[in-house]
Amino acid sequence: MRTAFLAFLSFCCWAQIPPGQQAAFLRDAGIVSTKEAGQGITGSLRATLSLNGVTHDAHIQTINTPGPPPDSYKNNIAAYALGRLLGLDNLPTVVQRTFQGKPASFTWWLDDFLLTEDQRQDRKINPPDAASWNAQVYLMKVFDQLIGNPDRNMGNVLIDGQWRIWLIDHTRAFVVSRIPEQDPDLARCDREFLRRIKTLTAPQLHKAMDPYLSKAQIAAILSRRDFIVRHFQRAAAAQGDARIFYTFLPAR
Repeated sequence: MRTAFLAFLSFCCWAQIPPGQQAAFLRDAGIVSTKEAGQGITGSLRATLSLNGVTHDAHIQTINTPGPPPDSYKNNIAAYALGRLLGLDNLPTVVQRTFQGKPASFTWWLDDFLLTEDQRQDRKINPPDAASWNAQVYLMKVFDQLIGNPDRNMGNVLIDGQWRIWLIDHTRAFVVSRIPEQDPDLARCDREFLRRIKTLTAPQLHKAMDPYLSKAQIAAILSRRDFIVRHFQRAAAAQGDARIFYTFLPAR
């Protein structure tokens, strides 16, 4: 597999690397240069990486304050791992590797970047497909409640040229609160996503996240999941399924 990956790289300078090969690139590519990422307060960097003639950028974060509340590069990796468990494709690839002697998260710099959500709001740009946009926003809000993320500022919501929403920078997620700390912003939910989060189990989460999260953080995910499921079941009973649930994610 590694030989095939290197052969692939040697023939496609500046081609977009498929998601299945991005992790290997992030782990193995050399660091050509770094500069301040320009967003946030965690001292994060934008790095240019190169491997076998292919160049691409990554977002490097080394912050590691366990908390409470947490503020750690590990949470980026955990959020990506949970996204993969749930079949989400709106979190850029993240790996752990060492940077200047410190463990760090390396996040794939978004291809086809258009603008951030705060830029969209400042420029008063309307999404071309309101239904698709709203479905993605509701999905983001449910995911943030699931991971206990109080820090979804609009600079961490990226929009690509196809008007897909991408979620980045989860260093402050995975608080240990077992229910949302504030009134949850949970108006609607994708029906398939609710089905997927219902199937999450403690063994699954520990297998994917033990290197990055504590037992208490993992237990809190399941507790928040239960809260979310109950919330939407009650809302649907009171208002009707059609007002609460919608279909956006494909069945799997």
